[in-house]
Amino acid sequence: MKVQMQCLLAATAQNMKKMALLAHLCWLFSMTGALIRGYVARRLLLKALVG
Repeated sequence: MKVQMQCLLAATAQNMKKMALLAHLCWLFSMTGALIRGYVARRLLLKALVG
């Protein structure tokens, strides 16, 4: 029973690490997308202002 509990805890910890990595990657991709959208918006605004 003790070994089964240790295996369960180890598997749970491994799944938590995977979820944390996935959340970090989602955050990174969303920030990258926001930076790209901001850059495009600034370029379009400058182009409209300059003529």
